Amino acid sequence: MSLPYELMRDIFHRATFIPHEWDVNATSIIPGLFRNWDELHIRAWREVLPLRRTIAQVSRQWRASAIEFLYSAFHDVGKDGGLESFASILSDYPYYGTLVKRLTIRLTGEPQYNAQVARVLQQCPNVLIIDVQNLFGNDDPGPVTLSGHTTLSMTIRQLDIEHVSTSILFATLPHLPNLEILRLSEIHGSISRLDRTSLPLTVLPNLRILQLSSRYVDLADLYTRSLKLPRLSALSTNIRSLTQPIPILPNDIAKCLLCLEFRFLSVNIRGWKADDLPNLRCLRLRRPHLESDFFRSQLPMEQIVELTCDLPLLRGTYLFRFQPDLDAMMAFTLDPILMPNLKSFTLDIAHWTRDLLCGKGETGSEFRTYFAGLITAFKQREVDLYCYQADRLHGKILIEDVMDS
Repeated sequence: MSLPYELMRDIFHRATFIPHEWDVNATSIIPGLFRNWDELHIRAWREVLPLRRTIAQVSRQWRASAIEFLYSAFHDVGKDGGLESFASILSDYPYYGTLVKRLTIRLTGEPQYNAQVARVLQQCPNVLIIDVQNLFGNDDPGPVTLSGHTTLSMTIRQLDIEHVSTSILFATLPHLPNLEILRLSEIHGSISRLDRTSLPLTVLPNLRILQLSSRYVDLADLYTRSLKLPRLSALSTNIRSLTQPIPILPNDIAKCLLCLEFRFLSVNIRGWKADDLPNLRCLRLRRPHLESDFFRSQLPMEQIVELTCDLPLLRGTYLFRFQPDLDAMMAFTLDPILMPNLKSFTLDIAHWTRDLLCGKGETGSEFRTYFAGLITAFKQREVDLYCYQADRLHGKILIEDVMDS
């Protein structure tokens, strides 16, 4: 007796599920969600791909249900012939291209390879998420400029793009009217040579989440002032500069933000005022920022509902070395006067920190005792205490559940 198609599809989906694989409904910055090149999605895809292939080969009926998940995503992970093989399959079976929802593509210095990438893009008219990395960082737009692929451009709702020039970026974005999530990393171009007035204001009417990563503050400033983003609600900024001040947000962006993430090396924040962020509710900071009284004073901490921060390295004797910093950080978040609306506090942790929470290692017992006290204190404040392990896709989990596992 054969099972109904809908039931088999649900079983195969659960058996080969990858969190957030083609989910474009996020409302806040989730670590690992938007960037493929940290290997999170690629690693998960590699692990589940053999099972998807096996299921599709069992029988004709199983293949009819499993084919959707087998061809739902493709990640070009290097010169292993994978792209050539994938392009060949799509040429022989055009229907499979209509099933592709997520693509990771790499641009190289080889015109033939880049042309093959362009053909794959043309054969996948329903893609929702595209991750593009220009390995050579040259100014040849190649298939990055999606203006020639009208159908594809209309479907894209999430774009992660690395190592292309500012000119290519602003030639591409106007052709993505339905874009909701955008991550820009290491977009290059000399601001001193770039005439800002020559760049037209680019309107992205549906963009909700913007993530910026760069070595230079002035590039981040250029992005935020050259884009009109009427629906932007979440912004992540990662600027690796120790000396330059954190750029001031344009008023139209600041007043609409619900979620803000700071990933700056610098703690130099000038010209910011808490009143400029009236709707901010979710905040993600690095530990040095949370420990800085001056930094905190520039942000509306009293209205924050969800706070996320990284933990210092906690291995061996490091636990005791950083305990004063931990105590100060926890005291701030536990203070009902300083953070009266806080409902959840999430800590980014490394895998060995999770091991300590589970009681492993020489200091595991002391570590568990310390966090057991924190759990009690946060419960009394009616604040949920979570942790997030940065090398996993499954999101945050209550620290109490980690300790009980």
